Amino acid sequence: MICSGCQTESKAVNYYTCSNSTCKDVYCSTCSKTPTLSASRLRSWICPSCCAKSKKAGDYTNSPIRPISNNSISNVTTRNKSAAPPREDDETAEKIYDSTDLAEFKKEIKDMLSSWMNKQSSERVEIKSSLNSIESSLSFLSAQYDDLLKKMENIEKEKAKDKEYIILLENKVEELQKTQRKCSVELKNVPKLNGETKDTLVNMVTSLSKSLNIDMQPRDIKDVFRTASKGDKMPIVVELSSYIQKTNLTKAAKSYNIHNKNNKLSTNNLGLKCSETAIYVSDHLTQKGSRLFYLARELVKAKNYKFCWTNLGSVYIRKDENSPIIKIINESQVQRMYENEK
Repeated sequence: MICSGCQTESKAVNYYTCSNSTCKDVYCSTCSKTPTLSASRLRSWICPSCCAKSKKAGDYTNSPIRPISNNSISNVTTRNKSAAPPREDDETAEKIYDSTDLAEFKKEIKDMLSSWMNKQSSERVEIKSSLNSIESSLSFLSAQYDDLLKKMENIEKEKAKDKEYIILLENKVEELQKTQRKCSVELKNVPKLNGETKDTLVNMVTSLSKSLNIDMQPRDIKDVFRTASKGDKMPIVVELSSYIQKTNLTKAAKSYNIHNKNNKLSTNNLGLKCSETAIYVSDHLTQKGSRLFYLARELVKAKNYKFCWTNLGSVYIRKDENSPIIKIINESQVQRMYENEK
């Protein structure tokens, strides 16, 4: 198309046709000074030439004019110009343009809001579904936690009962071991001989009884053996036939050491031909009893007690002749006595 304004043709611009039925001229977007027009505006567009031909309406009575003399005004006939009515085409086009654009704007807003609401509704459904899933998971986890908590409480109760029962069994076993060792004594710090046999050990015990002036025959000895401890001076356990014989032997050994402070019991009293070594006669204690006896001796040293002894596998301490006798039951008791001292 050839523009009626610039008389040129270009593919890079839009061309508009005048809506005036008597004109129908074509103008490019540059000459019409309208880069883009909507469809409704395009149907009512009027070219610049037709716009220039239209009569301008208005009242110019108060417009500033060149002053004239009184002589010339009498020769001039003045009249008021009638206002030109607005063109029907312009008003109609403006109304059509305004109503069409408003309708399109409303439609766009409505479509945008509808799309936004649909999107929000879809997201709300997804969020609700996710929340329901999370709520279900939390309810399941809460139920599982409550079950585990109940199980843990039951386990703790069973553990406490089992601990009490284990302590009860340990005490029973301890008492049984004490009963079994009621007639047994230990000979400590006795060196081991080469080729040592049961007969050798029995001869040691009978020689000791003669040194203590006790009537003891080999038949009175039920069993004699060395314990499986480390070192070359493993204790010798002597099981006697009666508790009376065991008591007589321990009392005699204690009395011998009291009356012979400069010549206490040694390997010479066992009839051994070796370097003289001090030996000790004591109760055959259990593992727990040996541990308590060791702790009791340490406590006696720390607190300056005078007496610490064993009887029938139990450990006793005493501060002096006038103080009460204290039986050591467990390690916690010894620890409390240390703390009370501090």
